[in-house]
Amino acid sequence: MPIITDPHAVRALYAEAAEKGFLIPGLGAENRDTLECCFRAAKRLGEEIGVPNITLCTSVTGRYGGRSQLVNYTSLGCAVEGLLAFADDMRALLRPGGPFDKLRVHAHLDHGQPGLDDDLFEVGRGVFGSVMYDASALSLDENREKTAKFVSEWKDVYLIEGAVDEITEYGGAHAPDDDLTKPEDARLFLDETGVDLIVVNVGTEHRATADRVKYHGDRARSIAEVAGGKMVLHGSSSLGDQPLGSIAQDGFVRFNMWTGLETKAGQALARDTIRNLHHLLPTSEVRELVDEGWLGGNYRDTEAHPSLEYLPHQYRRDKVWAPALEDVLHGVLSQCGYERIRS
Repeated sequence: MPIITDPHAVRALYAEAAEKGFLIPGLGAENRDTLECCFRAAKRLGEEIGVPNITLCTSVTGRYGGRSQLVNYTSLGCAVEGLLAFADDMRALLRPGGPFDKLRVHAHLDHGQPGLDDDLFEVGRGVFGSVMYDASALSLDENREKTAKFVSEWKDVYLIEGAVDEITEYGGAHAPDDDLTKPEDARLFLDETGVDLIVVNVGTEHRATADRVKYHGDRARSIAEVAGGKMVLHGSSSLGDQPLGSIAQDGFVRFNMWTGLETKAGQALARDTIRNLHHLLPTSEVRELVDEGWLGGNYRDTEAHPSLEYLPHQYRRDKVWAPALEDVLHGVLSQCGYERIRS
């Protein structure tokens, strides 16, 4: 079906997820190839489990300092140009009669920055079904005040997500208990701002090294007692071996993911490049890399023949990057509990 932009329809998706106990993944994408992989993995899973109308959120940041995905979406380095290209790709891929027209998808502007992203809130009308208004770098009182003002101005345009507390960036250590969101703060934030969803800090971090962070499920469940069905988890890549499905039981209705996706696909590219270097560079350059110490001596006697089978972007995308990413996505989506959509 066409990209879902009506805020009432988006709210209905989250209400359904909360009622039936499945998760809506917020999948980060900063290029069309990632969008295609997201939709291919969802369609594949839907056919396997008999649920063609799988629900997805495709998520992009604007000028967020942690990662500016719309800026990266094109080579022009412009968030607005990135948003226009992202919108065109979403509409084309989800068009009626297109390859993914059974999926239920809405786009989300993540970490919308007060002041910096104001133009994106405007240009995003008719593209985004939801936005995160991220005032979490401010004091909690200022955060609530600015978020409430944003909700009053934009609630008829978007489902709005707010952040009670700032999520760690490369913290590298377990979050102290004092930094975790308090249940009473979550309840007050919901009551005073009127947001639809809240991001809470339960110990995860963005782009985490998972062995050095700790997800506090006990705190999540305490917050869920006052805010269950309205909670969003950022930094899900830091969950490590914990099953994604378990966070639905802890009160979350959506999780965001980007790091784990790009990491696996990028590593697949690196391995393929090393294994097929003799198909990418001429013999003289391979031997030069051996002399410089970048390659082992066994490469010195390898005859290299650059080949158009391996050099084009199409090879890297279709033979290496996309299959690796689609498999990771399929594994992620299979944990979301989509079977419950039938109930």
